[in-house]
Amino acid sequence: MTPQENGTPPLAGISGGSTILVKRSGGRRGAGKRQKEPGGAGEPGYLRKRCDSQLEQRWLDLVDSLVLRLPDEAQYQVPGQYTQPDFYYREANAAIYIDGPPHDQPNQMKEDETVTQRLIEAGYIVIRFHHKEEWPAILRKHPDIFGVPRP
Repeated sequence: MTPQENGTPPLAGISGGSTILVKRSGGRRGAGKRQKEPGGAGEPGYLRKRCDSQLEQRWLDLVDSLVLRLPDEAQYQVPGQYTQPDFYYREANAAIYIDGPPHDQPNQMKEDETVTQRLIEAGYIVIRFHHKEEWPAILRKHPDIFGVPRP
């Protein structure tokens, strides 16, 4: 039974991509923090090697080309949640998913909703980048996580 069939509103950002957020305390994060240990976690080469798809690599290349904050981890195993976001921002506690065409399938969309809800309930911020969406627009909505894109 879908959320619409049982009267539960669908989670924003699942079928159409985009974002799902939870409230958190704290101020804005400084933009442009790019001091990463060469060759280590959070470094572009390390992150690219950990990507599971070309779509994830394209997302990472976009973030890097806009001189945005890079994720701390790729293919991060969320403790106790049985999910592996494509990228993870530790300071913001943000799980980033890059959703390709398989995520357009109804069964996968339902699973994505379930995972997203579990993470939100556990206090994570969840942002989904659907393959058909305008990724720079999604990045601009979250300067506290990614920083401010360069023109």
